Amino acid sequence: MTMANYTHKTVLARKATQIVYASHQNTLLALTEDNNLFQSRETPHNIEENITWEPVLEKETVIKVHGGYCFCIIQTSTDWYGFGDSSVSQLPIGDYYTPAPVRTLSSFSIESIHCGGYHTIFKTTKGEYWGFGFNSAGRLGLKTDSDDQREPVRLKFLEKLNIVTITCGRWHTVALTADGIVYTWGAGDNDGCGFRDGRKKPTILKFPEKMVRIFSDSKCCHNFAIARNGDLYGFGDNGHGQLGAKRDLNVVLVCKAVDLGFVETICLSERFTCLILRSTPAFVIKRIGYFDVYFITQ
Repeated sequence: MTMANYTHKTVLARKATQIVYASHQNTLLALTEDNNLFQSRETPHNIEENITWEPVLEKETVIKVHGGYCFCIIQTSTDWYGFGDSSVSQLPIGDYYTPAPVRTLSSFSIESIHCGGYHTIFKTTKGEYWGFGFNSAGRLGLKTDSDDQREPVRLKFLEKLNIVTITCGRWHTVALTADGIVYTWGAGDNDGCGFRDGRKKPTILKFPEKMVRIFSDSKCCHNFAIARNGDLYGFGDNGHGQLGAKRDLNVVLVCKAVDLGFVETICLSERFTCLILRSTPAFVIKRIGYFDVYFITQ
C-alpha cells in the first residue's frame, strides 16, 4: 500500500529549525535558524499551491515555540508571548489571535515549559514546578473542584519525585523520574494516561523495565516510552491502531521489541505514529496506525 502525498510546497527563504502546528487555530509556525518567527494560516487545496509566510514578532529574537492543541507560548530572549484560544484558561491572558505578552510568565525564571491540549506545566531554575490551564480530570494534578486555573499554581507534589522529563498530552500528563519510573495523571481509557478510570494525582504506571525516554504530544491521547534495553512500549488511546497493536487495547502494552532498531525520535499524530529509526546510511521511518503505511526516506 502506498501513502498519498499530502505535502504542500512552502515558500520560506530561510532554513527552519522548528515547525509547530496549532491545529485549533489552523496556524503553522516556522522558527528559522536566525531566530525569526513566521506564520501561515493558509490551507492549500492541492499540492501545487504554495504556502506563504508572514513574519511574527519582528523585533524579537525568538528562542522556541511551545505548541498546545489550541494555543501557543512563544519564548523570546527577553519575554514570553502567547496566542490562541483561552476558553478554559489555557492562556493566562485571555483569547489573543496575535502574540501578546504573558506577563505572568515573565516573573519566573523558567528552565523548561510543556504545553498540553489545554494545560501547561513549567519548571523554574529553582527546581519548582508550576501549572495553569484546564484541570479537568486532574491533568494538572490539583486537589481542587475548579477546572480552570488561570494563574500559575505551584505543584509541590512534583518536586518530590526527582523528575527528569515531563510531557503533556491532550488530556493528561506523563513524567519520567531519574530512576526510570513513569508517572501519569489525567483522563484515562482513550484519553491518554494509561488507566481506564483516569488518575487525578501522579500514579506509577508499571513497566517490566526501567524507562529512559517518554513521548507525548499536545494533540494526542497516546504515548510511548523506551526502556533501558531499547524495548518500546505504548499506552493510551489505540482507537486507530496508533500503538501498533490490537484495536481493543487501551492500556500498557509492548509495541515493538528491541530488534526494531534504535529509535531516533517518535512523531505522534492524533491517528497514527511515525517512528524514526537510526539506520545507515538512511533514517527509516515506520508509520503505525491509520492504514499501517511503512516507507523509507534517504
